[in-house]
This record gives sequence, C-alpha cells and structure tokens, in this order.
Amino acid sequence: MHSNDNMTPVEKASADFLAQPKVYVLCGAFIGIVLFLLIYGIAPLVPTNVSFLYTSPDQDVMSHQFGFDFYRYSPWQHPLGQTDHYPYPYMSSIINSDSIPIFAFFFKLISPLLPEYFQYFGLWTLLCFALQGLCAALLLHRLKVRFAAAMCTVPLFICNVPLLFRCFHHSALAGQWLILLCFLLILDHPRLTLKKQILFWSLLCGLSVWIHGYLFIMVGLLMTLNCIYRFLIGHQIKPVLAIFFSCVIVTLFCYYEGGGFIAYPNIPVWGLGLLTFDLTDLLNPTSYSAFFPAIQPPFSTENAFYLGIGIIILLFFSIILLLKEKNAVKKQFQKKSMEFRFCLFSVLLITLLSFGVCARFAGHPLYDLRPLLNEKTSIMLSNFRSSARFFWPVWYLILLGCLTVINRMFKSRNLLCILLAICTLLQYADVVPKTANGGTDTVIDGYCSIPAVAFENCYSPETKHLSFLGPVFITDAAVFAAHNHMTLNASKVGRGLKNSQQLDTEKVRSGELRSDTLYVLPLKYAHYIYPVTIPEDYRIFYCADCLYISAPSLLVNYPGADAIEITLTDLIDLSEQLHEAYGDAPSIPSYDEI
Repeated sequence: MHSNDNMTPVEKASADFLAQPKVYVLCGAFIGIVLFLLIYGIAPLVPTNVSFLYTSPDQDVMSHQFGFDFYRYSPWQHPLGQTDHYPYPYMSSIINSDSIPIFAFFFKLISPLLPEYFQYFGLWTLLCFALQGLCAALLLHRLKVRFAAAMCTVPLFICNVPLLFRCFHHSALAGQWLILLCFLLILDHPRLTLKKQILFWSLLCGLSVWIHGYLFIMVGLLMTLNCIYRFLIGHQIKPVLAIFFSCVIVTLFCYYEGGGFIAYPNIPVWGLGLLTFDLTDLLNPTSYSAFFPAIQPPFSTENAFYLGIGIIILLFFSIILLLKEKNAVKKQFQKKSMEFRFCLFSVLLITLLSFGVCARFAGHPLYDLRPLLNEKTSIMLSNFRSSARFFWPVWYLILLGCLTVINRMFKSRNLLCILLAICTLLQYADVVPKTANGGTDTVIDGYCSIPAVAFENCYSPETKHLSFLGPVFITDAAVFAAHNHMTLNASKVGRGLKNSQQLDTEKVRSGELRSDTLYVLPLKYAHYIYPVTIPEDYRIFYCADCLYISAPSLLVNYPGADAIEITLTDLIDLSEQLHEAYGDAPSIPSYDEI
C-alpha cells in the first residue's frame, strides 16, 4: 500500500477503514450482486419460475433441472446422491446430471417445505456472482491493490467469457470462485497453521466434488502443485503429505456419497480429444464480442476464452510497463527466481493438460495421441473430454498478472483508477451482450402443459413409471412424470448412458406391458410397436401429438378435453398405414445418440 504520511487524520482514518479485508469482501460481494441484477434481473431468482429451464433451447439446462426434479421425488438411498428414477431402471447419481449436488442434497432434505415446482439455478448463479466478486476483492487486497483501484477491477472477474458463458448453460461450472479461493490459499499459506491448511484445502476439494467434477480437477491440481512447491522450499515431507492425503480422503468420501462410483453400463467412447484448448482462443472474439467479428469460427463451444477488450487493453499496458521497467523486473525475478520458475512450470503444465490428447493452434492439429491409447484409458479420459476447461486457472492468472503489474508500476493512482474504470466499462459493453444469455425476463409460476392439464388427477398413485417408446424425449411428459413422482426411462445422465427406451419398446412389441407403467408414444412413431400385442382393455388417449397407453386400473378419472380416447383398432390401422409408408421401424437409439 502507499504511504499515509501526508494524509490528514480524517483521510488516514478513511484509508485505514477502506484497507480492511472485510470492507473489500463486502464491497466485492455487493458488486457481484449488482452485476447479476443488471445482467439477469430478478426473474431467475423466483424459485417457482421453472418454465424458462424446461423450455430452454439448450437441452443441458433442461437436463440439469430434470436431474434435481427426479432426485427430489425419489426416496433417500445410500450413497446420498444415488437414484434409479432418472433414468429408470438404471442406477444413476446426482453428480452425473450436473445438478449441483450440494444444492440438490439440501433442497431434497427440505423438499416437504418447498413448492411443487422449484428451481435453484437462479439462486446458485447469484451466489456465484457474489462469491466471485468477494474472492476477487480479497485477492486484490492480498496483492496490495488499493481500494478504489480494486473495486474498479472486480467486475473484470465477473464480466468475462469463461464465467458468463457457463451461467444458465452449464450452471455448476459458474463456480469458478473455487479457483480464486485456491489462489487465496496459496498466497496465505505462510500465515496459516498446518491444521488450517488441511481444513481449508480439504473443504475446497470436497466442496468442488459436490459442485462439478471439472472444478474438482482444477482445485485438486492447484492443491497438488501447492504441496509440491511447499516441499521444494521447505523440504518437509510430513506436512505436505498430511495436506495431500487429507484432501484425498475427503474427496473420495464426497465422491462416494455423491454416487460417483456407480458403474454405468453402455458408455460409448466419444468426444475424446475434440474439445481442447487453442491458444488463439484468447484473442479470437468468435461470437462473444459485441465489437469485433470472429477471426475464425470457434471449433466448439468449449473455446470460450476470449479475453475481452478491457482485459486486452490491460494486457497491452502490462507488456509495455514490463518492457519499460525490464531492469527492475530482472532484479525481481532474480530475487524470487524459485517462485517465478515454479509459477511458469505450473502455467505450462496446466496449459498442456488443457491441450488434451489432440492439440490445436488456430484450428490446425498439432498432435493427436488418441491412436496410442487403449480402450480403458480412452473411456476414462472421455469423462473429461472437455479438456479446454482446465485452462481456466491460467486465464485468471493472466488477469491477476496484468492487474499486479499495472498496480505496482503505474505512477499515478488517479490515472490508474481512470484506466481501470474505462477498461471495465469497455469489457462490460464488449462481452456481456453477446455472452450473458440463457436467463429470463419473465416470471411464470410453475409449468403449464397440455398433458398436465388433460391428465391432472387422472392416474392413480399406483402409476409408478412413465416410459417413452421410440427415439424421443418429450419435455411436457417428463415434467408430468417428475411432478407425479414417477420414474422416467430416458435421460442425459452419465455422459452417454444408454437409456431403456429400446428395451421398453421391444417388450411392448412382444406384449410384455407393465401394469404400473404409463407408456408415451408419439403418433408418428406408432409403427415402432405392434399394437396387436396391447391388451384389449388398455386405455389409449391421444394428446398433444402423443399416445398415452396404460392399464385400465391406473385411470381413476377421465381426462380433460385435450385428451381424446381412441380404440385399439384405430391404433392398429394407423400403425399399419405408417408401416406401409415407412417400412420396418429401425432400432431405437439412446437419447444421447439422436
């Protein structure tokens, strides 16, 4: 911090007050909350406002909400994150539906107190904005950035492409404040006792497991690098091993309780090596800039690393200042050569991991290691096929490095604040309009659909399962199943987990219908089954372009006007017509293969 010798008592008291960590923390969190409200408004925070999730064109968003819906209404099992409701009858876990397990655990626990339709993704995103601002402010305090300059800079940690692109898309991955917390722990290491280091690192590892697996990999990697560095400078193996193995134990426990060790059948090897980092992504605006056109089309949505005009300007000034003060930089490097060398090693290692097994530069392949891998290794790495995400710690280090250089080498404090404020405003105008999407401006209580209205209170509690026949996933029917505490035979859980739609369709074809199941078949796929195998007393209703088929004992009330009952003879005639038009029905692929 700068000297307070020339200040008046009032100025000194004000400066001392603003220099307190708690002031930084509160103001950083406040900035995060304000930015959330500016970008998304209050609509996503309404807990009963679920319609924008179910109707999102992004199927991942819908899948994350369904993950919680079916988990919420399923009975508690052990491990805690385990459920067989989505997709039935396979055992799956809340970890693999990307539904933010720690939130799912809590809200399932208090489920009886919650409204029928409930979502927490708006609350989660608000919390991430607040924590991102809080952690960024505290980091800047540790790096001795004065209050005014720090508060001008905090928005850069939020108004950036890696974070905003994930909100209401892969919402769990908005928890990038975990990375900033790791940086804080690394900086504060000398001040912390061994017990506190063990406690904080273990909590971070466990928490990251119950948020998202990719975040855990980053947290675990930073923890391991910190342990290696502490051993190199202290040559004490016992404290390092105590931290490392405490984190391993906590991680394994949290992963187990989350259902992470559940064995998934029929996982195909796909996507490995395709979603990797490209260094040109940092300067390539692609579709994330309101000011500049794409230099080249993005290879995938994982290439969301564009720095933004505000950070690019800061990077430019940082390079100029470093070149101008190269002698001072050289002395500083010699003074702390160990820290600089290990930091450079860590950056190179993380960057190499983000390249994955198939590196690219400007879209052109550099190397491809996939042919060298055996099948088991490929399956394991396929779970982390989006290796580009591993670059996030380096991305934030670039931002922190720019801010540290500018703060220490910029002569005028007033000009520094003006520069930072201008860069922040430009950054907001550049990336927010094109990157922050997926939220909603409207509030709709609950979710109204034609099947829900038509079949409200029609099926008895003995209706245990809803089964999709044919290669479909019908949102309205899935919502109806979840909120009537049924299971569902289809999902996107498990990164390629094969659902039971094909199995159920084959059983219906052979006349093996379950008396506790409501079958849903799109009318255009009526030839996927052989209606002659359906018992004559089964009830068949046409509603919203689908057929709803069930045993007569399940129907306790006649449906509303939107559902029209048809006879088995009509269904047989329709199936024959479609068969003549399209031939034999093909085998049913899993939902993930569509």
